[in-house]
This record gives sequence, C-alpha cells and structure tokens, in this order.
Amino acid sequence: MNKSNNLRSFYEGMDYHERIFFASSSGNASSFAYRRLIQHRRSAAIQIDRIYQSALQLNDTMPEQPDLNKMSEARDYLRTTIELLDPIFADIHYYFVAWDNCSKMMKSLSRLPEFNEAQKFFYTVRKEFDHYSNGRNSFEHFDDRLPGGKKYATVKEIRRDPKAGLSRNFGGLEGSFFTFSDKSWDVTSTSLALLNNYVGEFLHVLHTSIDELLSQQIKGELK
Repeated sequence: MNKSNNLRSFYEGMDYHERIFFASSSGNASSFAYRRLIQHRRSAAIQIDRIYQSALQLNDTMPEQPDLNKMSEARDYLRTTIELLDPIFADIHYYFVAWDNCSKMMKSLSRLPEFNEAQKFFYTVRKEFDHYSNGRNSFEHFDDRLPGGKKYATVKEIRRDPKAGLSRNFGGLEGSFFTFSDKSWDVTSTSLALLNNYVGEFLHVLHTSIDELLSQQIKGELK
C-alpha cells in the first residue's frame, strides 16, 4: 500500500507533459509532441497579437484612395499599401503554421492506441484544422500556383468588385479574413478562441486517458 501511495504522489506532482512519459507506449516522443502542442498554441496567440497590432498601424497610416487618373499617385499608393500589408501577410502565414503544427502534434499523440478517445475527438474537428493547413499551403509552394505550375488551375477566378471582371485571387485581405482563390480564413481573435477551444478539449480528453493509465499502473502495484 505504501509503495502505491508513493507512486500516486509521484505522478500527482507532475505536469501532464511529464505524466504522459509514463503513461504512453512511446513516452519520450509523446512528451515531446505534448510540449510542442502547447508551444504552437502559444505561437498562435503571439501571431494574432502581431496581426492585430499591424492592422492598427495599417488603419492609422493607410493613405487615401488616389486619383486613378494620376499615375504617379496610383503608383505611390500601391507602393505604400504593399509596405503596410507585407508584415501582416508574414504574420498570417505563421499563424497558419501554428494551426498546422497543432494539428500535426494532435494527430501524432492521438494515433497511439492508448489515446483512442483523443483520436475520436480529433476527427470531429480535423476539418477545421485541414482548412487552416490549406491556408498555410497558400503561402508555401507558391510556384505551383503560378502560371505553368501544376496547381495553377486550383486558383479560382473571382469577382472582387461587382463592377470589375473575374480575376485569379492570389491572396488578399477582406475585412477580418485572409482570402486566397475562392477560400477565406478568419485571422482575428475569433479563430484563436476556436483553436484554444479545440486544443483545450483535446487536452482534456488526453489528460483523462493519461490519468486512467497511471491509475491502472498504481493498482498494479497493489497486486
């Protein structure tokens, strides 16, 4: 009995990234994936804050629409817009990377048979993670999406302005959404809250399984 109590106290004094080492059939790898999941969730929060700060700067410094009949004004407006948007697009890219990496770590953890319940939950939210992974892909392997590339046809033509014709959308901002082709992604705290909710629920299910596995180990010491 004393041995089992000591073991229980030992486990209870640990964080879950430490407990999973003893509960998992692949302890070292599972502990690494767990820590990385937490890290990437934090990275997403950092990126959203950066996007928000850049958006504030954009609103404060964005020049007025130029007279399109004056070519020099239109040129200067375009240059300024690109300079202001580049940091936002960079942070959106890494925000999508954080979503994608959270997905990869959740998949890695949940593929282990002892965490079958976590896998069941992951499959219920995987579609949203896949959507943000596709957002990441819109920034990477971009040469495939340019004319002559093998995925050029996947970049859909859309009508951004009712008065304009169709054109291929290679990426832009519309309100609080990043758009590419005919797809859009929320890049505000709303999507961050969604990510935190999904990861939090996944961890809750994972923690329950970890505690059950460790409890079985403790009971084994009583035999």
